Amino acid sequence: MWAVIHRFNDGGILMYKNVVVISMCVSFLICVACTRNETIQTTENKISSEEAAKTVHEKLKTLESDAKRAALLKDFVQAYPENEEIVDALRNLVRYQGLLGGDMAGALMFIENTRSNVEDAKLGKRIDLLLCENYGKAHDLDGFSKTADRLACGKLSFGENLSVIKVATTLSSWDQLDRFITTTEPLANAATFRSDYPDDDFTDARVEAAGKSRAATIKIYRAWFKANHGQFDEAMTDFEAANHDTSRDFFGQPIGAPIDYLKGKALLLNGESEAATGLVAKAAISSDNKDAQKLLEEIHQKSGKTEDFPTFEVSEKTKVAQQIAEFSLDGYDGNKHSLDDLGDKATLLAFWHPT
Repeated sequence: MWAVIHRFNDGGILMYKNVVVISMCVSFLICVACTRNETIQTTENKISSEEAAKTVHEKLKTLESDAKRAALLKDFVQAYPENEEIVDALRNLVRYQGLLGGDMAGALMFIENTRSNVEDAKLGKRIDLLLCENYGKAHDLDGFSKTADRLACGKLSFGENLSVIKVATTLSSWDQLDRFITTTEPLANAATFRSDYPDDDFTDARVEAAGKSRAATIKIYRAWFKANHGQFDEAMTDFEAANHDTSRDFFGQPIGAPIDYLKGKALLLNGESEAATGLVAKAAISSDNKDAQKLLEEIHQKSGKTEDFPTFEVSEKTKVAQQIAEFSLDGYDGNKHSLDDLGDKATLLAFWHPT
């Protein structure tokens, strides 16, 4: 453009202006055309990948074997390596090839190879968090440590840090546990809770309670770390302090860190099996805590008690089970029914939550 302007420079101001305007207009039109073309191309690619993801999701239902499902998921991931949908595909791959197919090592190797080709930082972090979770399930300490090292180089939210802490606890990866607890402690407060949910209109009381719950959660994991590093008394102090601010559900189960289970294990480390039994039994009431159930069985085996485990289990869980307050409800038969009317009968309470 400058060469053209120089050539017509002696022809007068008007000619100069015309050339500049025309040149600028032509350049603008070319830019608009290029931009529009890129937008269309990007949109078409986006739609294409979304349609592919939907197609894969539907086709998974029709395939007859887990091996074929795993192969389909791998094809999708390789075709769209930078698409955010691949995280769900990789999660399903763990299920079909790893958990159901018995080849967790192969599934994790494929995910690692996929991760090595991902340049987007956000997508890479999501894949690393998936790897951490499943290295924990596979009890692969080396794989977990390498992935945790990558995650430590970036910025994680409270929840993301907590997910790594849970795996480090499961694998007794003490260096990583200490590292991520230290990183997460400054995030365990009301201010970061509110910033994590900017679009939610929480009350001040709700935000304050959430901040305390976060602080309690991290204190519980710190207490567990201390119990395993010769600081038993400090650990018990931290457990007690955390218990005050730990949120619990309707059945008395902790929401966040498994304080009853970890404190029970800490007491066992200190040789206090009788005090530990009640806490472990309380944790084992939840069907989700299979580790607590397994530990309760180990306690029974070492106790030397003559009663069988089912009898011991019911006895210990009954001692610590949350007592349900008396209530009455209208039945489908039109009559009122109360908990007292059932007496000592085994009763199943089914809670229906409308959606």
